[in-house]
Amino acid sequence: SNTAHVSKRIIPVRCMINVETDVKPTDRNSFRFKVVTSLKDRVFIFSSETLDDCLTWANTLMAAVTEYKKSVKVAEPP
Repeated sequence: SNTAHVSKRIIPVRCMINVETDVKPTDRNSFRFKVVTSLKDRVFIFSSETLDDCLTWANTLMAAVTEYKKSVKVAEPP
């Protein structure tokens, strides 16, 4: 079906590999972080208006990735 290839603008946590901040000392109005995925090796770059928001997003997403990886390991048979 044609709708199978339509982006829903959602990155499933199961596809996230890593989350990295990309903040430079000269940044004043835009603070970036990257979401590294297994989706054709795509890296999504997001930005926030404050450093605190950037760090909160990056930490929250990385915590979700870590929890997902733990749950997958628990669900795997020994």
